[in-house]
Amino acid sequence: MKRFLSDWTLALVASAVIVVTLGWLSRSSSMPEEAPDFSIETLDGEEFSLSAHRGQVVVVNFWATWCGPCLGEIPHFSRFADAHPDVKIIGIAVKSPSKEVEKKNEEMGISYEVALASPKDPILDDYEMNKSRTVFPTTFVIDAEGNIIGGRIERALSYEELEEVVEKASNSS
Repeated sequence: MKRFLSDWTLALVASAVIVVTLGWLSRSSSMPEEAPDFSIETLDGEEFSLSAHRGQVVVVNFWATWCGPCLGEIPHFSRFADAHPDVKIIGIAVKSPSKEVEKKNEEMGISYEVALASPKDPILDDYEMNKSRTVFPTTFVIDAEGNIIGGRIERALSYEELEEVVEKASNSS
């Protein structure tokens, strides 16, 4: 009986290690160091192009209208955008109806550019936002030379945290 339990315990531990390892591997990012260029239409009808902002720090924030942490960080991003006009912020709404995005934009008085990505928009593949385990919000901070600084940030950021990672991006050039 002891041998039977020992064999089962070993099998369970081995299975757990495999499951954890596979989960970790599936979450790993293949994002390049240089941010993929993109162009997207903002809610204002203007075109936002990453390459047009080369030479300045850009914050790309993927969010959704149904995501509580996303909505919680918007006031921090707006306050940051107001205090740092030299840093370009684009909030890209994903998996959200356009009317809801427009409503949240108006209700929350978002002070940075907002765009809505369609499900087939190439930016979602380029920034790995179409994976089955996509986390919202996800933020990328891109330095003046187009490099992603601080990696893929898969959580809500406070004003202070955003300031810290943007400072790293500003000092990386």
